[in-house]
Amino acid sequence: MSTSPNTTCLSNQQGSVLSSTVTCLDGFHCPNNKLGNPPEICPPTTQCRLTRLQEHHNICNHAQGTYEPTVCQPGYYCPSGGQSQIPCPKGHFCPLGTVEPFKCFKLSACPEGSTRELPTAGLLYAVLLDIVVVMFVAWPFLSGWIRHRSRAKLGGKPGEPVSEREIECCGRNTPFTTTESSSHVAQFFRPHHSQGAIPGIEVAFRSLSMRPTEHESLTLNRLRDLVALVPQDDIMLPDMTVQENILYSSRIRLGGSRKDVEIRRYVDHLITSLGLSSVRNRLVGEVGGRGLSGGERKRVNIALELAAAPRIIVLDEPTSGLDAKTALSVIELLKSLTTHGVTVICVIHQPRPEIFSSLDDMLLLNRGRQIYFGAAADAKQCFVDAGYNFPVASNSADTMMDILSCYDNIDLCQHKKSSPGSPGRDNRDLRAPLSFVRQGRALWHRQVFLAFMRGVKQQTRQYPSFLLEIVTGAATGLLIGLSNYEFKGHLFQGLFHPPFQLLSSPVSYRLLTEQGMLLCLTIGKMIYYYTT
Repeated sequence: MSTSPNTTCLSNQQGSVLSSTVTCLDGFHCPNNKLGNPPEICPPTTQCRLTRLQEHHNICNHAQGTYEPTVCQPGYYCPSGGQSQIPCPKGHFCPLGTVEPFKCFKLSACPEGSTRELPTAGLLYAVLLDIVVVMFVAWPFLSGWIRHRSRAKLGGKPGEPVSEREIECCGRNTPFTTTESSSHVAQFFRPHHSQGAIPGIEVAFRSLSMRPTEHESLTLNRLRDLVALVPQDDIMLPDMTVQENILYSSRIRLGGSRKDVEIRRYVDHLITSLGLSSVRNRLVGEVGGRGLSGGERKRVNIALELAAAPRIIVLDEPTSGLDAKTALSVIELLKSLTTHGVTVICVIHQPRPEIFSSLDDMLLLNRGRQIYFGAAADAKQCFVDAGYNFPVASNSADTMMDILSCYDNIDLCQHKKSSPGSPGRDNRDLRAPLSFVRQGRALWHRQVFLAFMRGVKQQTRQYPSFLLEIVTGAATGLLIGLSNYEFKGHLFQGLFHPPFQLLSSPVSYRLLTEQGMLLCLTIGKMIYYYTT
C-alpha cells in the first residue's frame, strides 16, 4: 500500500474497506464507523506488528486507524452497536469481546474492571469438608476422652470392673462362651419378629447345565440376593481390623431391619463363635506381611458372609488351613444354622470323622463325573455294596477319597448314588425370603455414609500415602496454575467472525489441549498413587 496524505491509518498507509454494509459486530468497539465511514483495516505500526507476532496477548490495545474496529478489551464491555466501551461493574467480569457483563457467583471475588471470575466457593467448600472429616476422625477419640473424664468424676478407678460393652469395645475376651455365641448366631438367622415366619429354601439339582434356559436364568438372578459365597481368596480390606470388616458387612446388609445395637451384639457373638476374639482389633494386613495368619483370614472370610445372615451359604474349602479343633467348630456352627432354614453347601477335602458325621448329604465327584449323591451316612455302605473294602477304625471319608484317586472308572449306577429330587417349587415361594433380604439392606444414604467413614479410616491408617496424595495434588495444581498465570484465563483464541476475520491475530489451539493433557496426567497420577 502506498503512502497517502489523506490516510486515516497510524502507519500513514492506505487502509482497505472491510465491509460497506456492516458497520460493527457484537463484541467490537467501533466509535467512528457509520454507513458513510465503513470499517477498514490498516497496516499495523511496528509496535502493533510485534504484538501480533506473539503467541499470546497478541491483540493490539488501540485501533490502527480512525475507522478500524477493535475488539472490546478485557475488563470492559461494549453494548450492541459498539459505540461505547464501558468499564466492567463490580460483581461482574468481562473477558475479551464482552457485549454484556457476566454476573459473578456470590462467593466469587469480582472487583470493578474484572477480566475473569475468581471463585472462592471451592476453597470454602474444601475447608468445610476438611473440618467435617477432622471432626468425624477425631470424634471416637473425643468421645473416649469424655467417657474417661466422666468416670473419673464419678469416682471410678482403674481397678474397677467395666461393663460388658466396654469389654467388647476394648477387644478383650468376651464373657460369653463359644457355645453360647454359636447359639446366639443361629438364633439371629431366624427372621425378625416383624417379618413373620420365613420358610427355608430347598436346593435340588435336576439338570446341571452350563447354559441355563431363560426361565432358569431368571431364577438364578433372583437367587443371587439370597446366596452368600465364601471364596478361597481374601475378600476383606487389609487396612481394617477384623471387627471393622465384619461390622461393616453386617451394617450394610442388615441395617434396614436390625438396630445397630443388635448388629453389634450379633457381630460380637459371631467373632467369638469363630475363635477370633483374640484378634478382633488386629488389622488384617497384606498376605505375607504382618497381620492375621492363614487360618484366621479364612475365618474372617466366613464371618464376612455370615454377617449378612444369608439363606444359602456356599463355602469353598472352609476348613482348609485350619487346625482340627477350629475346623470342627466352624462346621458345627454351620450345622447349627441348618436347623433354622439355612442351606449350607461346602466343598471339603479330607474331612475328619466328626466333620463327616455332621454332613447331611454328600456329592462325590471324580474327574468331573458324579460318583455318589445322597445321604452322607449311606455313602460307606454304597461303596461296600460295590465291592470296596474299608479298613477297620479308618476314616470313611479318607478311604473314599483314596478309592476315587486309585480307580478312574468307578460305577455305582447299580447302587443308590442319588437321592430322588423333590418336586420343583414355584418362584413365588421365593417372594418371602427375597423380600426379607431386600428390606434388610441399609438405605442408600446410610450405605454411602458407612462407605465414606470406612474410607476415612483407611486414609488415616495410610497416612504416608495420604500425605503423598495431598502433596502431589497440591504441587501439580500449583505448577499448572503457574503455567497458566500469565494467560490470565485466556486459554483459547480463534478467528473473528466475518467480515472482521482479517483483524484476527494468530489463533491459539495449543493451550487448551495442553491443559487438558496436564489435567489428565494429574488425575492418572493420583489414581496410580491411590491404587499402589
